[in-house]
Amino acid sequence: MRLHTVTTPFLLLALASVASAEETKCDSYTFTEDHSKLALVSVKADAEQKLYFYKDEKSCPEKGDACKTKAYVLTGDELVSNQRRGDWVCAWYPGAKRETVGWVRADSLQNKISHAEAAAAKPEDWLGKWNYYKYAELNIKKKGKSLGYDGNAVWDGGGGNVHVGDISGTMTPQANKAVLKDSAEDDGCKLELSLLGPYLVVKDNNVCGGMNVSFRGVYRKTRQK
Repeated sequence: MRLHTVTTPFLLLALASVASAEETKCDSYTFTEDHSKLALVSVKADAEQKLYFYKDEKSCPEKGDACKTKAYVLTGDELVSNQRRGDWVCAWYPGAKRETVGWVRADSLQNKISHAEAAAAKPEDWLGKWNYYKYAELNIKKKGKSLGYDGNAVWDGGGGNVHVGDISGTMTPQANKAVLKDSAEDDGCKLELSLLGPYLVVKDNNVCGGMNVSFRGVYRKTRQK
């Protein structure tokens, strides 16, 4: 006896939706992977008094309260947002001592800087010292008719187990986007940058130093050059 399997278009669509949801991650590492949907947003005045972050785990954030964390933001707080998943958006809140990353309700946010405004960035907007807490920093300054940069990153495993990485060179931003390369070689350290007002989103290619060293993160400007 032969068994025949019939898959309806509706079932295929449902399976595709499930797969898409599972592939849309929201954590501090994957947040910087895709820069195409980055935006600077703030919490609406008419949002909940406390806008909570939700976990990025199986069946979350769709399970609702079972996924809610203790972390929250308040009206007017700025966040960098990225991937959308249904009624949710992946958001990064740059706290004083560390970041908080997770899903928040998209309808509680409003644009702080539009894509058009971000794309209108000028070369001088890049200048300054940019920090990702104690993990990494980038210094961007004028160098002739272009911009020069140098940066370093560190991973501290404790007990004197410290790994470092660095990068330097010149850059030519294209509006609010820039690519930094440590060398002309394809296998050298490479950073992809997106400028969003006072924040700089950085992705690296995982070959920018010793083991566990990374430049990935959302940086804040701490000093004008």
